[in-house]
Amino acid sequence: MKISTFLVLFSLMLSSKAMAISDLTPEYLRCEYLENPFIDEREPRLSWILASEERDQHQTAYRILVASKMELLEPGKADLWDSNKISGDQTTQVIYKGKALTSRQKCYWKVQSWDKKDQPGEWSEASTWEMGLLMSSDWKSKWIGKDFSSNTLPIPYKNKELLLPPSPILRNKINLTNKVSKARLYITSLGLYEYLINGKKVGQDFLAPGWTDYNKRVYYNVYDVTDRLDQGEHVLQAILSPGWYSGYIGYALLIGNPIVRAFYGDTPALRAQLEVTYSNGETATFSSNEEWKATSGGLVESDILHGETFDARKVPEDWSKTNFNDNNWDNAEIINAGKRNLELYPAQPVQVTEVIKPIEIHERENGKFIFNMGQNFAGLVKLKVKERLAIRLF
Repeated sequence: MKISTFLVLFSLMLSSKAMAISDLTPEYLRCEYLENPFIDEREPRLSWILASEERDQHQTAYRILVASKMELLEPGKADLWDSNKISGDQTTQVIYKGKALTSRQKCYWKVQSWDKKDQPGEWSEASTWEMGLLMSSDWKSKWIGKDFSSNTLPIPYKNKELLLPPSPILRNKINLTNKVSKARLYITSLGLYEYLINGKKVGQDFLAPGWTDYNKRVYYNVYDVTDRLDQGEHVLQAILSPGWYSGYIGYALLIGNPIVRAFYGDTPALRAQLEVTYSNGETATFSSNEEWKATSGGLVESDILHGETFDARKVPEDWSKTNFNDNNWDNAEIINAGKRNLELYPAQPVQVTEVIKPIEIHERENGKFIFNMGQNFAGLVKLKVKERLAIRLF
């Protein structure tokens, strides 16, 4: 009896030691420094931070699992990559070394770390990344826009003339024939864009798709718009502006180039494709092309350096509605953009991080107002006024 009791206790001690789990746990998982991003890096870099209640704790080894489905994200099942146990304290820029990744592929991943006593910790929570369009042949859409510069009168300015053509607006009506299970919007522009579905802006980004040297690359963005679409008719809309592409830029002056406007090109252009997967597995792609309609809208002037002039009277009423009549609009023009190297935007986009209100408002003798915001900031102004029609606000 004593011998059997000893053996049982000894066995439990060994079992407990073998199953010992450290509290060292990977958190804040990032792929290419972003949380659950869309990327086009074929060998993305993975990072995490470590959490532990114990002081002076550190990682001595790690293991990464990557799978094509959440249910496969387990040891022995991960179908894209199982790094197995790798000795080392590296927690940043760990390069993915699994199977080759393909366009549109979604990857699920998690990490396990071993502590300073070589004890394994719990697996991290799962994170994801999703591949963008890796091949130029993946892009089925065309560059479209509308050039208004030829019928825009120059504006006298400091012994020179400014050319500030109105921004084109574009629309296209589509019909989704079944319930939507997945929808991705792949979109870019020469210049800046704002994209809307049924009148509501897609994403929270400003100045999209971001600054770039257009001679080297053009950035594009990807948005998950599954929740924005259901079976039936929808209106896709876009607003374009010159941005750094065809507007005035200080960089030209910096390098001594006399061409301070249209440094990279003449006409803003949109390239977008909405890829939809229906609940029955069928797919549909809605691309920017010459079937889209185009006209000018409320942005009668728009420029990175010279600001904007917005005329609310020129916004077509109900142009976001499916029953809107756009027969008097022109067809969008196919823009010759040449061969462009498209890359997915690699950083955090410009977004609103805080909303502030003025701490003081001063009215001057000339009837103008000064708003004291209490701090320096870069941002936009949101102003509500009650005035009669056609009043110009400065």
